Amino acid sequence: MMKKFHNNSEKQSYILSFVKINIRLLFILFWLSCITGFILLSYVSHYFVPQRSLSIYMWSDKIDESILQKFEKDTGIKIYVNYYESNEELITKFEIAKDLNCDIILPSEYIIQPLIQQGFLKKIDHSRCDFIDRLYPEFMNMSFDPANEYSLPIYWDVLGLGYTHSYFQDGLPSNSWNLIFNKKQVPCKQISMVDDSREAIFLSLKYLGWNSTQLNTQQLQTIEELFLAQKSWVGAYTDFQQGYFLTSKTYPLVVGQRERIVREMLTDNDLAFTIPDEGTLLLISNIVICASSQKDDLVYQFINYIYNHEMMMLSCKEFCLLPTVKDVLEELPQEYIGVQDCLPGQKNFKKLQIFPNVLTQKQINDIWIAFKSF
Repeated sequence: MMKKFHNNSEKQSYILSFVKINIRLLFILFWLSCITGFILLSYVSHYFVPQRSLSIYMWSDKIDESILQKFEKDTGIKIYVNYYESNEELITKFEIAKDLNCDIILPSEYIIQPLIQQGFLKKIDHSRCDFIDRLYPEFMNMSFDPANEYSLPIYWDVLGLGYTHSYFQDGLPSNSWNLIFNKKQVPCKQISMVDDSREAIFLSLKYLGWNSTQLNTQQLQTIEELFLAQKSWVGAYTDFQQGYFLTSKTYPLVVGQRERIVREMLTDNDLAFTIPDEGTLLLISNIVICASSQKDDLVYQFINYIYNHEMMMLSCKEFCLLPTVKDVLEELPQEYIGVQDCLPGQKNFKKLQIFPNVLTQKQINDIWIAFKSF
């Protein structure tokens, strides 16, 4: 039945309301279509790529573009690269799509166990890898994959303190995490802190002197309060801008990943990097094969190619990466390493630890959100 209106004003109001509702519905349908398209894209895309091709998911700063181009030229195998900005983003994509239809991934160590448990990874045939005996044993048989059945380490790194010589002319007042967590010992007005909740929690454990393999509710509350107090002298939380903050003199002290700070050290002699005496977080990038991959011959051809001495050295120099391959790391010039006595066999290497998955992602997120929203 047609709606009756008492006057033109009521009619116009009704029409306007009707139009607004339809616009909202169209807006919702548009975004639902975008989300559905994103999920389906990875599923259907493999039907439209050449058979002699590989699909790879990785961080943007792990394999130099020239290596991928050279591999394509040398082998005739086309490489399709998908980049992700966090391990959480990667596993979320897996959980949503169930199958990314990719062949190779370069994830961090702590995400490997969940990927194995959910059946997303294929076992690696060590007999088809010609570089196993060149890997440092210190990076093998780790707790997240004890026999390296599903993963092989390719690069490693550490968290530490970056600072400027011009501000700290006599050096840092101490080589300790006290400089970022203890208000009485913070040596400057503001610092830059990592924006990765998992990494930040591990550093707080080092400062507090607590065991990282088991944590109770009271300890989690203490960590949250520590971050809340620290917030007053943190000028920025970031995972990618530490080098810029140092070179621009925005902050004289930053917490960050070694490789990102050392890249800036190559062209700025005012910068320095150190690992605090309490020890720090060991980060390991790994090669894994997706369970859905049906291209074993191409996969192993690619893996052996990027572990080649020349190829790996190229990436290490381009991005200041630390390789897990002995012959490459032994020849890597010190300026690309940027820190003393932290290599396998050296005294500070024993202070490096991975952070086992003792906390759920929800527990980690709850701590981070609680103090950031305060």
